[in-house]
Amino acid sequence: MARYGIAPTYPGDFAADVRANRLPKVSWLVPNILQSEHPALPVALGAVSMVTALRILLSNPAVWEKTALIVSYDENGGFFDHVTPPTAPPGTPGEFVTVPNIDAVPGSGGIRGPLGLGFRVPCIVISPYSRGPLMVSDTFDHTSQLKLIRARFGVPVPNMTAWRDGVVGDMTSAFNFATPPNSTRPNLSHPLLGALPKLPQCIPNVVLGTTDGALPSIPYRVPYPQVMPTQETTPVRGTPSGLCS
Repeated sequence: MARYGIAPTYPGDFAADVRANRLPKVSWLVPNILQSEHPALPVALGAVSMVTALRILLSNPAVWEKTALIVSYDENGGFFDHVTPPTAPPGTPGEFVTVPNIDAVPGSGGIRGPLGLGFRVPCIVISPYSRGPLMVSDTFDHTSQLKLIRARFGVPVPNMTAWRDGVVGDMTSAFNFATPPNSTRPNLSHPLLGALPKLPQCIPNVVLGTTDGALPSIPYRVPYPQVMPTQETTPVRGTPSGLCS
C-alpha cells in the first residue's frame, strides 16, 4: 500500500510514467481536494482535473492509443433520483446487512437494508475505442469497473456476489473493439477559464461548509436565462453486458 498507493504522486509521477510508456495495467487517479467537486467546491475545478489527466495521456500517442480513462463519482451530489435501482431478493448472501445487533450501530435506524444498488452517479469513458458521443444504458455500478478489469486482464473479483455479478455489466459495451481505434487528438477546451470566476467563492464556501451551518454559503452563479431541458439522442452501439434500463 505504501509503495504503490501512497508513494506515487499525481500528476508528477503519473506524467513521468506516461512519458516513459511504463504505466501499469491499471492506475487509480485521485485528484486533489480542490478538484474533487465535493461541496462547496465548483464542478468547474473538477473539469480542470479531467483535462489535466487527458493532456498527460495525449502527450504520448503510444500510451493514448491503448488507454481508457474512466471518470467515476462516489455520489450524485444529493439530487433526487426517480429511478428505482435493482435490489437483491431478501436474504441474498452478501447483499444485506448482517450485523447481529443492528440497533447498536449509530445512524442505522435498526434497518437491515440491502447494500445496493443505489442512486445513479455519473460515469464517463474516454478512449480511442469509445469515440462518440455515445451513451450506454446498461446497468452498471462501481464493481462494473472491477468486472472490466477481470474481463480484460483475467483478475478475479472475489468480493462480488453472484447476484451482483449477474445484474451489473462489465462496461465492455462502452467500447468498440470491432474497428481500429480512433487515436486522433480530441479538441480539449481550457476549463480553467470557466473556473476562474468561481475561485473567489471557493474559500468562503469551503470555510462556511465546514462550520456548524449557522452561516449561509454563497450560491454559485448559474447561467441565465434558464431553459427547460430537452431529450438528447445519441447513437446506440455495442452489445449490452448487463441489464438495460
